Amino acid sequence: MLESRPASLHAHLEELNFSIVAQKRALASSERERIQVLGQLNRYYDPLTRLPPEITAEIFTHCLHTSDDVCNRMTTAPILFLRVCRSWNKLARKIPALWSSLSIIRYRQASLDRYSHHVCCWIDRARARPLSLTFVGSAGEEIGAI
Repeated sequence: MLESRPASLHAHLEELNFSIVAQKRALASSERERIQVLGQLNRYYDPLTRLPPEITAEIFTHCLHTSDDVCNRMTTAPILFLRVCRSWNKLARKIPALWSSLSIIRYRQASLDRYSHHVCCWIDRARARPLSLTFVGSAGEEIGAI
């Protein structure tokens, strides 16, 4: 009798594991579908998605800060546009005028290598537009990393 007990427990454990995996898959599927429905609702209610992209691009460019003391923070345009929703993200990435000015402010002695990927993405998004680059902080010989 003792010999069959561990075997039946293992079998039950296997059934539970299978059930958990199936439920996780169902949950992931429901989450993906939920995101799609939210996107559809957003497109329905968001007036910017109903405007021609050229008009929205013009609105976005008017949201850029023109003062020199504002750097490219997560809470300012154009970075902010990437964080609102998927449609704004896609559109903002395609508007070179949003990416024609970049400020890098180095507050601490962090390696400049961490900036190189972001700078490359920024330059790619600016495309052929002239780029204004501002660097604040000590660079030393690391400036070549950027």
